[in-house]
Amino acid sequence: MNIVYAPTKRCGTDFIHQNIDAMFDVMLLENVLGIQKVKKILYLPNAQTTQTHSDIVLESLATNSVQQIASLKEAQKTAFMLTDSAYIALPYTLYFQKPVIFALLGFTGLDIQNDRLFAILKKCSFFVYSYHELNNTIQQIQKFWVAQKEEYETFLEGSII
Repeated sequence: MNIVYAPTKRCGTDFIHQNIDAMFDVMLLENVLGIQKVKKILYLPNAQTTQTHSDIVLESLATNSVQQIASLKEAQKTAFMLTDSAYIALPYTLYFQKPVIFALLGFTGLDIQNDRLFAILKKCSFFVYSYHELNNTIQQIQKFWVAQKEEYETFLEGSII
């Protein structure tokens, strides 16, 4: 399956900080590339992320299995989006009606009670907090999405506000 990876803005301004910022992306993508079901990753960096950062990520991975794209339109045929917390996750899921996996590695959980945006995201997304959870969710994303899709479609038929 093909996926899209859309991280939040990476804002390192010098060589050292750009490489530190890139380290998270490289480690995450190397892990995902190790999952047999994943054939290609379309990399959609935040519009405010420098091309230098993107080049560091792509050069570090040194594989044809990761390809940078310039717009969300190019992600239409992907199975799901993977992100850390990028704003583009909501337009992706609403426009393409496909799931998003939020990789919040290092967190132990997330529960923002009474937050309407978080309530919306829980209907169309999966939140993972470790590589183990990430790998399991990717392996079973279609099964998980089928189980959650009815609730998502009911949400889409209702009012957002």
